[in-house]
Amino acid sequence: MKKFLKRFTRTQIILIFFIPFGAYGLWSNGLPGLLASIFGYGLGWFLCERWDRIRKFPLKKFVRRHLKAIVQLSIFIPLASYFTYNHGWKGLATAIIGWCIGELISRKIFKFKD
Repeated sequence: MKKFLKRFTRTQIILIFFIPFGAYGLWSNGLPGLLASIFGYGLGWFLCERWDRIRKFPLKKFVRRHLKAIVQLSIFIPLASYFTYNHGWKGLATAIIGWCIGELISRKIFKFKD
């Protein structure tokens, strides 16, 4: 079994996983399911082919530089998607307006330097 698995490259293994998930996505959701599977395959291929560069990326420097944006987006994206799902465009507009008002208030109170 080990010899059989050693013959496969990372891209071939991802392709083997793509075929059943792509077929299931096409069967269950039609064209959007197939497109989502193709997007997932492309993302997986991108990460596998560039894994050495990704591993050497200076993550600490990136996180320190963009910590405020990472924290805001990790809170804003789930809330905005929830409000959009439940209330449509009104919910998205409300989430964006609330985020803008929160930014204005936090800049006045905490005086962040960007």
